[in-house]
Amino acid sequence: MESGDQAEPESQGSLVIEFLSDISPGATLAGPVPPRRSWQILPLNHARVDSTGKGLNPGQPITGMRLTVNGDGGTSTAIHLKNVSLSTNRYLSTGPPRISRNRNELLDGVFQPLNSTIGRHPRLLIGQTDLDTTREYFLQHPDKFRKLLPKDGGSEINYFKQSPDELTNPEVATAILAKLSASYAITGEQKYLDALNEAIPYLNDLDPIIIHRLYENNADLFSGEALINLSLSYDLLFNRSPQSLVTAIRDALIRQAEQTYVDLLAVREYPYMQNHFYTPVAGLLTAACALAGEHESSEKWGVWSKNALRRVWSSLPADGWCFEGNYYWNYHMGLFTASAADAVKS
Repeated sequence: MESGDQAEPESQGSLVIEFLSDISPGATLAGPVPPRRSWQILPLNHARVDSTGKGLNPGQPITGMRLTVNGDGGTSTAIHLKNVSLSTNRYLSTGPPRISRNRNELLDGVFQPLNSTIGRHPRLLIGQTDLDTTREYFLQHPDKFRKLLPKDGGSEINYFKQSPDELTNPEVATAILAKLSASYAITGEQKYLDALNEAIPYLNDLDPIIIHRLYENNADLFSGEALINLSLSYDLLFNRSPQSLVTAIRDALIRQAEQTYVDLLAVREYPYMQNHFYTPVAGLLTAACALAGEHESSEKWGVWSKNALRRVWSSLPADGWCFEGNYYWNYHMGLFTASAADAVKS
């Protein structure tokens, strides 16, 4: 390491990264260093390729790297790394990003609905026979069942009386939507359908949750939750509610599924043991099952998410161990991942 004065720069300096090769001097990347209390080396993906880079061709091995920070007043710090093993086709290529073989395999396969389920709902966690049995139980034991339903005059049954602008948490709104959908499917009571119809303006205006990166603001978890909630609502209401309501739920589900699919493909790493990964994967797979044979994109969603979820299962320990305690195993495995597995089987 060669160091000059370490005075803190008062204004913006620069960062220069040189890739050295046995064949050519290398290309140069340059980017700003923000004027903070301590100097920072910018992440490589925040730097830009200098158009004056010299003769470093894609695929050429990189054997060394020099990082130089230039501050005001002529101060500088240089770090020279040797025995580096990089290839320019990954970092400096101007073409489209490449997908590794391991990642590309997630796109291979077939995902189609069973012939017995085509055009039929419900078909996710329960079938029509299960629903009929549950209805019969409700008619025989209404008092036992009533405590599980949204209360008259309560916050859930009145939730969508609020304007769409006031409903800022889609993971909460869609969970209430799913509960109202199940309540109406089981009881057939008009008050639950009325509450659901009030959700149509909200659903029509609902923007999909975007996963900019995993772990950020729990968007990954919320997108998975919203997908399962919308899928269950669509599945339960498909043949027993006004078309305007079914269409609003279906369109919101498609928007969220397509957004989550694109976002997950763009993730740089796949942490298979993390609930922040397998929750949106499970949500996407459930959406694919809900819309299989009814929307053209369901096949690509299903192929990718089914393959990814198989890797999740092979990575998770059988004894329930989880990074943040067995509560996370119970919460995410039982509620989301197992839901997706049931949807696939049915």
